[in-house]
Amino acid sequence: MPDRRTARRAAVALALVALAAGPAPAAAQPGTEHGLVALSLTPQEVRRPIGDVQFYTAQGRFADGTIRNVTQRVEYRSSDPKVAVARNEKGRKSAVELVGVGRATISAVDPLTGVTSTDGKGDASVNVVGRLERLSIAPARATKSVGETMHFTVTGHYPGGATRNLTQQAHYMSSDPSVALMPNRKGEKSLLQALAPGTATITARDATSGATTAVGATITIVGKLERLTLAPPRPRRAPGQVQNYTATGHYGGGATRNLTQQVEYASSDPAVARAPNAEGSRSRIEAVAPGIATITARHPESGIATGADGAARLIVYDPVTKKAPGEDALRKRAAAPEVPPAPAAPAVVCGDAGGDGALGLSDPFWIALGATGLTACAPAACDVNADGAVTLGDAVTVFLVVAGYAQPLNCP
Repeated sequence: MPDRRTARRAAVALALVALAAGPAPAAAQPGTEHGLVALSLTPQEVRRPIGDVQFYTAQGRFADGTIRNVTQRVEYRSSDPKVAVARNEKGRKSAVELVGVGRATISAVDPLTGVTSTDGKGDASVNVVGRLERLSIAPARATKSVGETMHFTVTGHYPGGATRNLTQQAHYMSSDPSVALMPNRKGEKSLLQALAPGTATITARDATSGATTAVGATITIVGKLERLTLAPPRPRRAPGQVQNYTATGHYGGGATRNLTQQVEYASSDPAVARAPNAEGSRSRIEAVAPGIATITARHPESGIATGADGAARLIVYDPVTKKAPGEDALRKRAAAPEVPPAPAAPAVVCGDAGGDGALGLSDPFWIALGATGLTACAPAACDVNADGAVTLGDAVTVFLVVAGYAQPLNCP
């Protein structure tokens, strides 16, 4: 009996607990379990070549309004496995392999809730085009100096006009590696090294398809940069106006190159003219106040700068007087004719009494006349025995030398 009373009491207690807890909760509705209510895939529209792999990102919207990345939580499906295959491999579930030409819709489903991207119009579409047809390389032409480097961009062209950047997938070749070398280094496959003056054609090839560039890039390598010049040499501007210069690089072998946007500019007087060196408009010089400022340029890679003959002067004039301080003096110096340097005095040849620069049969005669006092004969040319006087013996010595008998000539 005690056992029956105990069981009865336990049943009453359980009934009281059930009444206190209230009615049992209703079953969770689809889509609200775990809080996920909608899915969407990105990118929603892509055009890719056959053989590629397209990765998607799945974004989930939850009941509390938050958006979370659920890329590795959901499972992916393709509307046409002959075009695109979703293998749902662990760690790379969003990878879709493009196996055939055509279109396919890619959708995602959450296995925990059954929510799909199709429910909220969040599916993605992929257009798979044919195999690579050809490559193009840019720039098509370029000029570099010895010691410089540059990079190319290679674009793959597919049926229907689709393109893709294949710069790091292509293999590069130079028609003359002694002029322009393509090392094909990993991570910078398109790097070119300029080694020696000359011209080389650079081509690219896709190892997978065998497609190549129909037209290569022509690269001209010139000698090292020797000097810089700026033009115009003496422009005039009012305060508030600007002046743009052209910087020309002069290279070994006579080649020239426009370096306007590759050099750095400086002003001798920033109170008169400023050189901001703004990216894309480096040569833009701002006129500030009346005066004359010397504008110079420097090539940062080589350190070559404009010399006295390559620098320019910016004349900033007063808007009222239309003149700049020191402008008249500058104009006079520019207009003054250059005075040619005096010719160098000819070198004195020992024994050359005639002064024609070489020994001849007339020289002993002139030395003899000098020895007898009939004409002047400088010791530097006539005292060939270096005894302190011009004598007939000097004339005899020079005669023997002219006749082919080796004799020492020791002028003072």
